[in-house]
Amino acid sequence: MGGTSLSLLCPFGPALQHSILTLHPPRFFRSPSTPPHPSRFADDFKDIEWVRVPKVYREVTTPRVMTMEFVESFKLTDIERVEKVRRSEGSKRSELPNAAIHDKLSPPYMSLRSSLASSQLGLDKELLAKRTADSFLRQIVETGFFHCDPHPGNLCVDNSGSLVYYDFGMMDELKPNVREGFRTFCTALFAGGPVIKDAALAKNAKSLVDGVEQAGVLSSSADRLAVEKLARYFMRQFKDTQLGKSGNGIKETVGTDLQTLTENNVFRFPSTFTFIFRAFAR
Repeated sequence: MGGTSLSLLCPFGPALQHSILTLHPPRFFRSPSTPPHPSRFADDFKDIEWVRVPKVYREVTTPRVMTMEFVESFKLTDIERVEKVRRSEGSKRSELPNAAIHDKLSPPYMSLRSSLASSQLGLDKELLAKRTADSFLRQIVETGFFHCDPHPGNLCVDNSGSLVYYDFGMMDELKPNVREGFRTFCTALFAGGPVIKDAALAKNAKSLVDGVEQAGVLSSSADRLAVEKLARYFMRQFKDTQLGKSGNGIKETVGTDLQTLTENNVFRFPSTFTFIFRAFAR
């Protein structure tokens, strides 16, 4: 995720990331005889027409060089080209299927089953953003097998608006309890949409904390009531941000609880989370 993003979590973030990368490296594609990461990733998205995974030519792939199919595409960050590219004809594509997690997630993160805008000039930036978020959610909360290094050179878009993933040298897999915990967390966070009553939000906050605990992030000795209060605060802030509102200051609202929980070291982030944060921060 880079030192900048980790530094938001703690001042020694860059050093922490370096240590975790050293002690718990992600799974690397090393030779044609190792697990076929690109093939597995492609299989995970075989029903998603707007995600493309280039073919790997194993006969000319070595432990140091991965030879992949050339797919005409460009960086998602090239906004000027996104706005000016002439879309390919017949680019209408389906969105993610009605998987359980996507049925529960609320906009703007749930899969919107819509086609690209009718205009043939320029891609729909909002749809591209949703597809990108959707594809990462699928990796984290459904398959558990995810791309650890999706920088602009490894995650591109073609002229039809399909995402193109490259370079599967850094992949990792979540343990079942972590994947299920993330699923519970995301479902609770997005449930109800931006406009939700306090009672419903409080109920969802309990589920969110359940997910955090299931994923192994929350210590069993933690003050559950304090954690749920913290969850309600951040969930409300998240909802208000979606509505364009500014919330109350964290110090005045949950400052004492947050300080106590932090001092008691009740949050324990598994090393795999480094790669999840890295992926989303890209």
